[in-house]
This record gives sequence, C-alpha cells and structure tokens, in this order.
Amino acid sequence: MNDVYSLSSILSHFWMHHRSETNVYLFASRLFAWVFSHGGGIRSFFSLNLYRKDLTYQEFNRVNRNLMPNYYRCLLEDKLVFDRYLKSFGFPLAETIGLVRDNHIKWFSSGVEEPLEQLAGMELDCFLKMVTQWGGDHVHRLVNHNGNLTIDNQPADIEMLKGMSRQGTFVLQETIRQHPKMDQLNPSSVNSIRLVTMSDGVGVSNLAGFVRMGLRDSVIDNITRGGVGCGIREDGTLHREGLNGSMRIDRHPTSGTVFEGFSLPSYKEAQDLVCNMHQAFHCFFIIAWDIAITADGPVVIEGNPVGDLIYEQHFYTHIKEAFLTGSRTYRKNRDAFVREFVLKDTDR
Repeated sequence: MNDVYSLSSILSHFWMHHRSETNVYLFASRLFAWVFSHGGGIRSFFSLNLYRKDLTYQEFNRVNRNLMPNYYRCLLEDKLVFDRYLKSFGFPLAETIGLVRDNHIKWFSSGVEEPLEQLAGMELDCFLKMVTQWGGDHVHRLVNHNGNLTIDNQPADIEMLKGMSRQGTFVLQETIRQHPKMDQLNPSSVNSIRLVTMSDGVGVSNLAGFVRMGLRDSVIDNITRGGVGCGIREDGTLHREGLNGSMRIDRHPTSGTVFEGFSLPSYKEAQDLVCNMHQAFHCFFIIAWDIAITADGPVVIEGNPVGDLIYEQHFYTHIKEAFLTGSRTYRKNRDAFVREFVLKDTDR
C-alpha cells in the first residue's frame, strides 16, 4: 500500500482503536527509542505496533529459559537429528536424501559415500542446508539439469560446491513442490506456514500462525532474509495486511496477490499436524514449525526452538496473555520434569 495512509489517518486510527493498548509513558519512551536510537520512522512505529504492552524479548526469555531443557535442544536444532527422529513416527517430511561434508556426499538410501564429483552426472533439484543453522543462513537451492549446475539460480560448478562442503555439514533435501495456490503468493520460493504450538503439560494448542513468502526470485522465504509475512485467521484466510520489513502491505509486492480473502489450502490439517508432532516432543513447552503445503497436504520442513514472539505479536494481540498463562500451567503440570531436566541444568 505505497504510502496509501497519510500520517494524520494513521494517528486518527490509533486514537480511535488502539490507544487502550498502551499508556503515556510506554508510548513516549518507545517512540523516542525507535526514532532516535534505531532511526525508525513514525509510520513504521505504528505499523509494527511498537506502542503496545507486548511481550518483550526479555520477558519471554525470563520465562522460557526456565522451561527449555538443554538436554533435548538438539532434537530441534540439528536438522539431521530432527529428520531421523520425526521419520520414526511416520510424519510427512521433506525428503532428506543425503549428507554433504568435506567434498563427499553420503546417500541415506544406500549408505554409500562418494566424492561430490559424482553429482555431475545426476539430475537433482534439492536444498542444501547446514545442519545447525537457522533463519535461512547457509540454505541454498542446488539444481543440476542436463549437466548444468546452478546454486540459488546462479551458474556454479563442482569446485564451488566442494568449497561449501568444507564449511560444515549439510543435509540434502529434495525440493518440495508446493500446492499451485501457494505459487500464487510467490512462485520462486516454497511459501511456508510458520505455526507456533504450546504444551500445557497434558495437551497441545496452536498459539499463532503466519505465512512466509519470498520476494522477486528468492528461493527462500525467511523473514530474516527479506521475506514477507502475513497473519492467518482461524479459518485459514489471510489477514487484510501483512508486513514487508517495517511497512504494512495489503498484497504481495512481486506477485500482486491480495492478502484479504486469500485462503490457504489444508490449513486445518497443518494445525492438526503440528499439534500431533508436538506430542512427540513432550519435553518442550513451545515450538515453532515450518510447514509447506503440497497438493497432497501439509509437509514438515523443520521445527525450531522459539527465541521470541515479537513477530507474531504484529498480527495477534493475545500472545502475551496466552504465553504467560500457558507457561504457568505447563510448569504446574510438568513440575517434576522441569525441576529435574531444566532447573538443575540451569543452576550448573
């Protein structure tokens, strides 16, 4: 919405509908910090709802660090461990076909390890992901077609790939073919749904969800890598406005697809899937899931520890209360587990 809203209309809307969500001190201190410390603008201050009494990173961390079991973090933080663990339950996963490191690839189907030069004669369309990175860091699309190798849509060669393999250990995942309707948002990337689930120590519920979309010809959709996000209503339709950086937008900047009224396919199935998966991770209070939607339904890309809930609060006003209430309930229902596997470790 290229500056559709004048500053006067933004202020009027805030005064009519949102002034009860803040107080004078909070409003003034956050506006001062945003403008003078971070160099932000007035419009983005209101677009990002920075005036709200939201859950801050510090508040989130004070609670979560006393519920997060470090013993089990590798189940989410290591992409290979995550894949092998969830595969044992039969959940629908992005197909991980190999492990790449030190100029070699090991194929999971055969157990054979061979030099990367062997890829030159293969037809491939995969994603190469460093096993312990997140936020889109060290994620690359690898395509080899008719002997032409590209990495992130750019011409490449085996020597470049070998250089990457010496930087760390990577999993090789087959590229997901997303549902044709998801292509309408942005065809160059798999536009995943980020769903956050919370456990109360007995059952699991969905806390928030938003769809992530790449821009232009980007092969990834991560918000931290310049992607666009838009909140999702319970019925699977998108909110009227999404976020592109700090600016509110009502349509995708590249495809022009309008958010209002756009219905995500298989959204209820995706919600049910992540709740079922969280039951397999009983040791975690809160998890963020990345889900792709295919013609056959939802497919799991990965799960992540939650570092904060700041982005989710741009789209939902209930986050702070739900998180704090849920954390108290989880602590009560899992008291013995938390004392044995979280607090003892924290005290060391």
